Amino acid sequence: MKKILIIIIALSFLIIQSVLVFAPTNVQAEQIQYGSISGTVYGKSGWVSYPLFGARVEAGGTVAFTDLFGYYHIDNLPLNGYTVSASKNGYATQNSGVVLTPSNPVATVSFILERTGDGGGKTYLMQQAACESGEATSGD
Repeated sequence: MKKILIIIIALSFLIIQSVLVFAPTNVQAEQIQYGSISGTVYGKSGWVSYPLFGARVEAGGTVAFTDLFGYYHIDNLPLNGYTVSASKNGYATQNSGVVLTPSNPVATVSFILERTGDGGGKTYLMQQAACESGEATSGD
């Protein structure tokens, strides 16, 4: 009688285990729907590269500006393909493509913007023209 009772308990245990292991569940993993793009923008003049402060970076209509270290971060972008654009006055604009997917929702895109020479001299030329026309006064 003890043997039959032990066999019944063991079979009950196995049946309960199999029901728990193979039972269908309604809980699905939450699908990732948003991602982010970040990176660093460097300026380049001749052989020298440096973090570029205040560069404008755009992806999907969302704009970010770089910090003192040239770093930017754009968050809450719907998963999709994007053209990321980096620009700053006096530097050549650059574009790069990236695709955010559920398996790869975070992307790093960095840029090196070449100096074009048309940004730094504008203020000086405007001041020089004002001085030559007599419209500017000294800062005394």
